[in-house]
Amino acid sequence: MRYIEEVDLKLAFIKMMRKLQAGHTQVLKPFITALKVANNKERLYEVMALEEKIEKNAKQQQVLVNLMGAGYIEPEIYHTEKNDLMAEADSLMKEKQILSGLINDDLTHLEEAQKLLNFVSKKTVIKEFTDELFL
Repeated sequence: MRYIEEVDLKLAFIKMMRKLQAGHTQVLKPFITALKVANNKERLYEVMALEEKIEKNAKQQQVLVNLMGAGYIEPEIYHTEKNDLMAEADSLMKEKQILSGLINDDLTHLEEAQKLLNFVSKKTVIKEFTDELFL
């Protein structure tokens, strides 16, 4: 197995940062613009639609409980329908969590990319590796 020397890693980091400084207008600015224009509006609408479906599902479960309590449906039908509704509710909740996570990830990436752009836009030339710079 080959090992990479720490000195080589530090040199690669300095080289990468210098390239980002030189090409930040071609790399980081379009990336930030793309993140800003990301389909977060569509995702938010999808989350709202999912919330409506979850609410409707909860109402259906309540109606099912009421029908069972009044004796209008058989216990077997009740349990089958209840299991179906609960499975649907779980599926809707998982989908909502995934979409919410994607929205949060996009916002986090945007914030971090803007920090990086602000840093590399400075005119100071990186001459040597420092732990502060790396962190």
